[in-house]
Amino acid sequence: MSDQKIIQVPKVKVELDGRIISDAKHEKLSLKERIDADEGLKSKRVMLTTVSLILLAVTFTGAVIEEANTFIFKIDFKHAEGLSILLALVILFLLIRYYSYARQYHDELTEIWKKDFMYDDRVNYREESGELSGLMEKKAPEGYKKSQYDYTHNDTHNDTHWSEFYTSKYLVLRYFEYIEFDPTNSFIDELHTINILKDIGVRAYFIVLKIEWKNRILGLIKCPENLDIRAPYLLGLTALLSLIHQAQLQSFLKWLLG
Repeated sequence: MSDQKIIQVPKVKVELDGRIISDAKHEKLSLKERIDADEGLKSKRVMLTTVSLILLAVTFTGAVIEEANTFIFKIDFKHAEGLSILLALVILFLLIRYYSYARQYHDELTEIWKKDFMYDDRVNYREESGELSGLMEKKAPEGYKKSQYDYTHNDTHNDTHWSEFYTSKYLVLRYFEYIEFDPTNSFIDELHTINILKDIGVRAYFIVLKIEWKNRILGLIKCPENLDIRAPYLLGLTALLSLIHQAQLQSFLKWLLG
């Protein structure tokens, strides 16, 4: 059994590492409405998109900006080739700023595909008898298995409840987490972590990766908010790559256009 952790949390919801375990019923804006209403996010998205498009125009067409008019004076660029480097530095700065505003939405979009992941029968399947037969059952704590059985048979006398999560660390590590908590006193009783590769096996690890990436890709297609949030990153990185490979890009365009 893992080391016991007691974490005091607000009455409204129970959280661990930013993940909501249980939440009181309350009205709130949808994810799309909150993204559309976030003025800070929108302003950083517009700036990042605008500068990225300017740099793409410069690298794709070979255009040179010789001067810029402002409300006060006119600027002449003596070393116009350095402007591309300046634009690239601005894009790097804007990418960081944009990420700081968009991060909360990344987390919510991730939870959407993880929810579909958890509903996959190969991961979390409950027989009519109440027995579990998915991958999450392989090394699950006995208390978790019993709570799922009791839930199926409408036995609500347990003092603790359980929630399960799928998490990743360092790009390649994948875990199942089982969290036991007391909804009455609103604190975490215990966190059980299962390393899928080490504790369940190589076959289970690759099955989980396959299910994960299927749901990641479907999430990108089915949820339009993914494109709203991720498109500025794609545009900014494309602009930076176009500058790094500008010579090859110009040669390719000349070949393409004959």
